[in-house]
Amino acid sequence: MQRFIDAFSKYLSIEKNVSEHTYRNYISDLAMFRDYVANNVGAGFKPAPTGEIDIKAIDNLTVRGFLGLLSKKGEKKSSIARRLSALRTFFKYLHREGYIETNPAKMVSTPKQEKRIPSFLSVDDAFSLMELPNNADALTLRDKAALETFYSTGIRISELVGLNDADIDFNSGLVRVRGKGRKERIVPIGGKAITAIKNYLNKRQGLYKEVRSQKLEAR
Repeated sequence: MQRFIDAFSKYLSIEKNVSEHTYRNYISDLAMFRDYVANNVGAGFKPAPTGEIDIKAIDNLTVRGFLGLLSKKGEKKSSIARRLSALRTFFKYLHREGYIETNPAKMVSTPKQEKRIPSFLSVDDAFSLMELPNNADALTLRDKAALETFYSTGIRISELVGLNDADIDFNSGLVRVRGKGRKERIVPIGGKAITAIKNYLNKRQGLYKEVRSQKLEAR
């Protein structure tokens, strides 16, 4: 099986040109699966004439058994789903190259992810933040400016964190926003938002930057 993993690794790095992080994850996941298969030869897998595990002997039950073992060990569903994705891509490559007739991982369903309820400001908290005095600390003024800008422009969080003070025309009340695909558009911004931004800029330079001179991140 290792020779197939080696061929796949070359495919990832040369043809797919994946990132180093993605490459490491794929190879690590496949090595774990390889070891699982090797340790379960006595459970029905037939060695090929070369002494290696016959890649064609691996079926959807093999993949399910591997994922089941990971689950018993307490691995997170998100990690199990990632490993399944790696197996699907691996076997898809083997099928395309003619090494196997079907993709055994394709028939295995992805574990359902547990959805977390995000924390958020209540309406009262939001309005309380907007009503804070203009002589508050820099962090509070930043949050107030961000909230006012959200309310006034309707832009996305990813667009908000990409703003710089040069993107705002304070005189005309317009903002240059960089959206998906680096597309730019001009949106109007209200007077309260502009005032909140100016108050924040009086405390700190650089629009919507962390107090430690680090930009906010889209989460």
